[in-house]
Amino acid sequence: MTADRLARSVRRQLGLGRVLPLGGPGDTVWVTERAAAGVLRAAAEAVPGIRLGALRIGAAKGPDGAEGESAGAAGAPPGSAPGSAPAGALPRRPLRVEAGFEATADHPLPESAGRLRDALWEAAVESVGLEPEAIDLTVTGLLEEGGPRPACPEEDADPPEEGRRTTTAGRAAAAVPGVAGLTSRLGGQRHPSQVQIAVGTGHRALDVGRAVAAAVTAVTQDATTVVVTDIAGG
Repeated sequence: MTADRLARSVRRQLGLGRVLPLGGPGDTVWVTERAAAGVLRAAAEAVPGIRLGALRIGAAKGPDGAEGESAGAAGAPPGSAPGSAPAGALPRRPLRVEAGFEATADHPLPESAGRLRDALWEAAVESVGLEPEAIDLTVTGLLEEGGPRPACPEEDADPPEEGRRTTTAGRAAAAVPGVAGLTSRLGGQRHPSQVQIAVGTGHRALDVGRAVAAAVTAVTQDATTVVVTDIAGG
């Protein structure tokens, strides 16, 4: 098994999902699928008459109908610093959100789908920094009107790990506004050019990640990869 496949396998076992690119080609910021999905699920909870089911965030499909290779397998994405992509991360190409949902019959299903799509899109862009190429929704069932609303499936909600890193890079990252703490979801912070963080409430993950990358690069003089592994409120 290659290192890239091993990284993806470990993340699946830990429930972290894919590592998704944030920002444009010149950015070195990434987010775990679990962290991003948590924010989208929280937004769906606020849509009346909707129960979100399975949700997946992945690379948009190419003309052949297949997703692109991971950035780790294909090398650093164009415009990114060499080695900036975490092992097994998706390449910097358009993303796609796919989700199933149930809805009550008191509104036409297309209307319910539109309200849910708007909520997911706003959360993805404004709270995380993702700009999905498409949000594909599938109706999986009807909810009973007036009945108790079933809870959305929840991800493993273990709290962010407090970083014990006392290096200059770690202190620089932790001091950035919006950073709730350093984490080690992807196997620890053993390399000074990669920092894993939790983002606090009310902060956009992409903006915080960019600020951390700049702060750490300023003290290490090396291009810094930032992986957002937790987002408060998600």
